[in-house]
Amino acid sequence: MIKFLFKFTPTQVKKEISLTKKQSIPLGLIAGFADATGGGGWGPIATPVLLSKKGMSPRKVVGTVDTSEFAIAVSATLGFLISLGWQDVNWLWVGALMIGGIIAAPIAAWIVQKIHGQLMGVLVGGFIILINSRTLVTSWIDNTAVYPYIYIGIFVIWIIAISHTVSKIRSISSKVKNQLSLD
Repeated sequence: MIKFLFKFTPTQVKKEISLTKKQSIPLGLIAGFADATGGGGWGPIATPVLLSKKGMSPRKVVGTVDTSEFAIAVSATLGFLISLGWQDVNWLWVGALMIGGIIAAPIAAWIVQKIHGQLMGVLVGGFIILINSRTLVTSWIDNTAVYPYIYIGIFVIWIIAISHTVSKIRSISSKVKNQLSLD
């Protein structure tokens, strides 16, 4: 999130950036292991790693992670069906999740296309921090009474970061418009 708040410049985003096998194999193993053992983790691990790679477009990162998560979900589903059998599947939940995914996917694709890359990085980075903070907070702090204050603090910092990014984007856009009108 810091990269997108303070270090982002549109010239950083390059057309073709790909991970080498040396980079992608450890990432896949670690993120896949976390996903398989903890019930989630592919997105929260793969997304920040890919976002931190210099030159990676946030749109490409989101698309790459979502596409790979589809393959992971299909593989995990087949594994569960083979090991658990069809009789233990609650088809109402399966249908609800499928309908939600079918509705959400085109909306997400449209939103990713419309949102500025820098703002996308701050939104995704803050969301990942907010979601993963639960794991850290419950592991490190025994006093449950402070949990809401920590979450609210993280949320407030995220909102400030979003506001700062939006004002920065607007300022740059107005400078570009003024420059174009002078030319």
